Amino acid sequence: MKTDVIIVGKGITGLVMSFLLHKKRIPHLLVGREEKQRPLALGETLPPSALPLLQSLGLLALFEAHALKKTTGYHSVWGSNHVTDHNFYFHRPFQYGLKLNKESLINALEEQQQEYIREEGRLTAITETSGAIRVDLDNGKSIEGALVVDATGRKRVVSQALKVEQVEKDQLMCFSCHVPTVRVRGLPHGVFVEPFESGWGIVSELTADTSVMTLFTTKDHEARSLITNYENWPELLGETRHLKSFLSPLNEAKVMGSKANSSRLTEMAGVHWLAIGDAAMAFDPLSSHGITSGIYTAQQAVEAIAKVRKEEGGMPLQDYSQTLTRIFEGYLQQKRQLYRQERRWEERSFWQEMC
Repeated sequence: MKTDVIIVGKGITGLVMSFLLHKKRIPHLLVGREEKQRPLALGETLPPSALPLLQSLGLLALFEAHALKKTTGYHSVWGSNHVTDHNFYFHRPFQYGLKLNKESLINALEEQQQEYIREEGRLTAITETSGAIRVDLDNGKSIEGALVVDATGRKRVVSQALKVEQVEKDQLMCFSCHVPTVRVRGLPHGVFVEPFESGWGIVSELTADTSVMTLFTTKDHEARSLITNYENWPELLGETRHLKSFLSPLNEAKVMGSKANSSRLTEMAGVHWLAIGDAAMAFDPLSSHGITSGIYTAQQAVEAIAKVRKEEGGMPLQDYSQTLTRIFEGYLQQKRQLYRQERRWEERSFWQEMC
């Protein structure tokens, strides 16, 4: 098979890039695999600041149609014992965010981009030549193109095959489970964030009956082994003001863990490749940048590819990489400032590492 652009990775970021390439009539294929295991529904939230970008790309209606609900803000206890109401009412032009039904959204994007999707198996090798790049798959097939895009998230399948190094800025991990929805007086938004001695946690309402609760700590922290078992959560959160209130004594929740650290590739693009979304740079979930970054980098990558095809001069792919590097460095400064606001446990290992 031959095409111009090969996208590896069939998540939201890869599918959005396919949508944008189609709009510019750039030939491409999207290579993905069907997930054997259904991921835990997390109900990720897009903040109001992300909606103008979706609107400009012609994707806002689709994302709204596959949102669990509109969100009006969130509550947090951070840096003190006082509850802060982060209300979206004062945002412009949108006064709400979107809590996404990720599975439904991906299915809708897949249906829309079906002609470009190839369920071809797992990538086994990538070979660069002077004028092209070839992707080999474990079913014996190959796809040749001018450019390959890594949209495989934190797995960074393409980048690893190309031996592109990555830089990890911390060792944050997240541990999530579903719990029965609990409504706490004075916290109407349905999303609440609070730190504790060994990390921080967030609870987010998915439906009237189910919420997702996630605790964060670092890879080598002594609390990590405790967090993997839900039975230990009441003890871990015993000193929190409100987070403990969302625990259910009757719930035997299955806890799922994964990386949540800040990391990036040493370079986000080369002669015949580039990375988008978490594959390029991955953010701490506290920033709420994840999906927004995926959509933004997909847009920027498509613009860079279009410039390359038009032979407008300059170095569009290198410029793309440098832009993302600057964004990531600015994000790191904001992240450190945010963690430094919490001083109650500043001598504890988690908070020292994250600051």
